[in-house]
Amino acid sequence: MDNEKTIEIYTDGACPNNGQEGATGGMGIHIWLPDKQIGRTLGLAYDNNFVERYGEPTNQKCELLAALFTVAGACINHRDGAEKDQLYDEDGTLNIRFLIYSDSKYVVDGANTWLPNWKRNGWKNSKKQPIANLQMWKDLDTLLSFGHLRGVFSFYHVAGHSGNPGNDAADEAAREASNFARHAKSDEPHAVYLNARAGTLMIERQMQHDWEKFVTTLEELSA
Repeated sequence: MDNEKTIEIYTDGACPNNGQEGATGGMGIHIWLPDKQIGRTLGLAYDNNFVERYGEPTNQKCELLAALFTVAGACINHRDGAEKDQLYDEDGTLNIRFLIYSDSKYVVDGANTWLPNWKRNGWKNSKKQPIANLQMWKDLDTLLSFGHLRGVFSFYHVAGHSGNPGNDAADEAAREASNFARHAKSDEPHAVYLNARAGTLMIERQMQHDWEKFVTTLEELSA
């Protein structure tokens, strides 16, 4: 590719009844292409696969997982080899740069500052205790450590509920996804389409083959 493309990603998480029995979680991702002035929004329900790997949903987990899945999706597409999805060339020249915006300082400070220190200190915090959400942070580090991905992804804080269209779209998607997680049954469709402020909003439970691809990718990269 001759020109580096920029993609803006707004991520958010929601967890009604956070910390209580019956809490449900959802992740919201709004993708904005500045060069084309178009975007789309996805909501992802925190389902049983996430519970098995990461434990019951919390606000922090849903915020972090929205960013983690953004990185994972781009990484998987890059490794699958389609030319349009190649994030960088063999010499390390970037083709695509992702700007990830989150209203969670926990996510942004963690990805930008704390993650290298945690890893260097054996995944312990400043109090010498194991960090919270250890598996999620390890998974994010595994992805960002692949190839030149640390140069592809940049993380920025955006104020929540401040009228930012991308953040508002991700927030709405996360809330709708948490509702979908609460009411979804195994015999129901894996996705629904809703009218939202930013246009059509797809809310989904991840298909099993997509989940298996996610886990397999992490296992291969960490081997």
